Amino acid sequence: MVLPKAWAERIRQSTDLGQRRVLEIPMQSGSWFKRTSPSYSPLSKTVCTSIAAAALSFSFTFLSSNAYAQESYELTGDTWSKLATYPPNSPEGKLQAIRKLIAEQKFREAQDKAKSWISQYPDNPMLVEAYLLRGDALTGRTYYYDALYDYEKVINDFPASEQFHVALEREFQIGRLFLSGVKRRLFSLPVIPADTEGEELLIRIQERAPGSSLGERASITLADYFYDIGDMKDAAEAYDLFIANYPDSTQREWALLRLIHASLARFKGPQYDPAGLIEAQTRLLVFQDEYPASAERIGAKSLLVRISESLALKDLAAADWYAIRENNISAAYMYRRIIDDYPLTTAAQQSLQKLSKLDVPDKIKLQHITRTLPDYQEIEQAPLLDDPFNQQLESERTGPRNNAEEQQRIMQQEDLRRGKDPEATESGDPDLTPNPEFNEPALPPN
Repeated sequence: MVLPKAWAERIRQSTDLGQRRVLEIPMQSGSWFKRTSPSYSPLSKTVCTSIAAAALSFSFTFLSSNAYAQESYELTGDTWSKLATYPPNSPEGKLQAIRKLIAEQKFREAQDKAKSWISQYPDNPMLVEAYLLRGDALTGRTYYYDALYDYEKVINDFPASEQFHVALEREFQIGRLFLSGVKRRLFSLPVIPADTEGEELLIRIQERAPGSSLGERASITLADYFYDIGDMKDAAEAYDLFIANYPDSTQREWALLRLIHASLARFKGPQYDPAGLIEAQTRLLVFQDEYPASAERIGAKSLLVRISESLALKDLAAADWYAIRENNISAAYMYRRIIDDYPLTTAAQQSLQKLSKLDVPDKIKLQHITRTLPDYQEIEQAPLLDDPFNQQLESERTGPRNNAEEQQRIMQQEDLRRGKDPEATESGDPDLTPNPEFNEPALPPN
């Protein structure tokens, strides 16, 4: 999937709550979405996804209908009193009748009456409410794309009204439906994939309501959508924007973890760009500082080791490329760099061996080939040996130790803890032989 290159920049620039963007949609019925961005490649959706999306839209419609079915009351003193009803033939009374039709799920009749109301009262102050009601009637009939025309009319022409945020909420719900597999209608049949329109709706909601709760939901929903379909490049960009725009969000931990995973998934191998690995390493260090318990749970230290190994292998592939082309000076430089930057990796062991065989002056490689690297196998097994669970497995595999050997090992550890030399203890003179590990001075002779 190819997104417009400027979509992320559009969201970054939308920092003013009063800023409004105009969605260029012609108001003629049946016309197509007029988009300033490139065309998107449609995604095939499964039947199960469409059924789930239809169920979501069904529940959304009923929630809206129940809201209209409720009567309005106001608090007067200590009692609640029902608001006055309007004459049936007045503009307000006709709007009340339309709301009742929507509550009774008579969406087609409500749509026709709302259309007639708009034609009859084009200058009425309640015009914004009529557009919203007609959009809700179309939504109830599952004509979601046609409903967007009325919602966009509310958003573009009435940005200061209280219906503005209601229309944005409606568009958010429709955007989620489109991303979940609901299709646009052609000749009353849902056959046109609408996932690209869903993406555009969520992007525009972030532009029109930056810093709001609705904008936050749209941002994380879009990022999760990219992650779920495997578009890790756009997912990483979307999560990065979410963290930047909503630093105090309760979903920051989730977004940061998903950003790390998306960045790791962008790395294809030692022959490719390591930008994703470097980004993941930086974010993982931040995750450790901010959420140490979660970092311990996901094994952040192990992930950092894997990232270091991958970065070292990336440099090793570059060094081998120079060596194959007999550019020995450059190859030696890369081998030395791996040894210095990643001494605890297998790539450093390989670099040390290859550097010693490289045909370069001794002064270039002498300092490094004489260097003794740590035993990588011991370093790799050290955490396992300290793990109680692995110790239990090892004891079950090898059987119980001899009691005398186990007692002797415990005594030696106790001597080391007290600063005594276990070998001197065996010779019978423990106090005259200090443990050099503790830098204790020898006792003066009597």
